[in-house]
Amino acid sequence: AQLRDDAMAEILLDVVDKTPKPSRIVFLAHNGHVSKAPREVPDERFVGALRPAGIALARSLGRSYLALGLCCGVGSIREGRRMIPLPDLDPASLDGLLASVGLPCFGVDLRSLEGEARATMQEARPQRYEATVEPVRPAVAYDALAFVDRVHPTTPRMPE
Repeated sequence: AQLRDDAMAEILLDVVDKTPKPSRIVFLAHNGHVSKAPREVPDERFVGALRPAGIALARSLGRSYLALGLCCGVGSIREGRRMIPLPDLDPASLDGLLASVGLPCFGVDLRSLEGEARATMQEARPQRYEATVEPVRPAVAYDALAFVDRVHPTTPRMPE
């Protein structure tokens, strides 16, 4: 698992080096890969914390790297060929906190928060990671958050 994140970061940094400036590159990956903080994986196969690609990207690119975490209310995801429902929405989780705002879709710039809002986003909270849950300190892991109230995986279509 660590090899994958190391390879993603190395390849993306190589692309950045070879891309004419000014330019923008979007690295679209799961929260666990874009995060700027080590993951606390509840899987006993892993010893210690995993280092997401986002850590190396943030170290190399500085403020040019923006880690955007995605949170959602309800829905399902694709795991291999299966569609599985997301775990129930825990009101104490990051997803639950954002769902309590009551808007179907919005974003939060975590870098601009102050006072109680900043303190709240510095605290560790559970966050759904596919079919499991991991603790995350949002303001440490991400620069911004996007919330959508429901998610459903796309259905891949093969060309005819």
